[in-house]
Amino acid sequence: MRFADAAVSQCKANTWPSRSWCFLLYACRRGSKELTETTRPTDDFRAAFTSCTLNTFSHHICLMLAILFGSIGTVAETSELQRQAFNLAFKAHGLNWHWAREPYRKLLVFSGGEQRIHAWAKNLHMTTTIDAHAIHISKSEIYQRLLSESGLQPRAGVLDTIRAAQSQGVAVALVSATSPENVTQMIAALHPHLNANDFSLLTNSTLFKHRKPAPDAYIYALQMLGVSAADCIAIEDNADGLASALSAGIQCVAFPGENTADHDYSGAQQVVRHMSFDALMAGASQPKAF
Repeated sequence: MRFADAAVSQCKANTWPSRSWCFLLYACRRGSKELTETTRPTDDFRAAFTSCTLNTFSHHICLMLAILFGSIGTVAETSELQRQAFNLAFKAHGLNWHWAREPYRKLLVFSGGEQRIHAWAKNLHMTTTIDAHAIHISKSEIYQRLLSESGLQPRAGVLDTIRAAQSQGVAVALVSATSPENVTQMIAALHPHLNANDFSLLTNSTLFKHRKPAPDAYIYALQMLGVSAADCIAIEDNADGLASALSAGIQCVAFPGENTADHDYSGAQQVVRHMSFDALMAGASQPKAF
């Protein structure tokens, strides 16, 4: 029996360990010399790959090597805490500003707190200079305190998704463009549900030059994880994050937060309200042409 026939047969019978089949599929897609003796996949290996559809292969999840959570907001809902922190920072700086929920939602199209402060000042046609940087520093300090007091919980399905990924050997990363302090405090606030060891990589704004929607954060993550864009799926909760992932060539699932549901998620593979590992991987693992 040809090796590819045996692979398909054992795949259908679910008798191969998932990691072994994962290696076969990865070799098929890459044309591994270790298995094919050529630099391109053979017809046998194409047959092994395409014959194993979702109906015959329960371990399709192995096609994906990494899940990239694109912001702290995809892991835990923090948007309202951030809005509260902004309002307290405005008061501390003597500004008669208050961001109600609806205006704040509109400001979330801008990436980064300083950009939102500048946009608000411009909208008010202010004649005095606003120190957006100082205000944002105060906001971050307040936000970190609020996080520590929040009893923060992972978003719906996130913990199960991370645990399922770990059980299947799929790497999990947090590809955040916020400050390292915000990332650290968020992880601490999620204890005992999650901790830093649950992530293969944690990024922050100091590790790359350009913020999202530029692809820098994701390009950095791919390099650090040693994987290609085709082997990953990103999860984003805002339009700029989605654009960043797509610019890096990574397929993306939109997971809107409570204040970003009305963003334009055109280009997302799907838009979900509850994270599910099986659904995430099923959508990401459709056979691709060689």
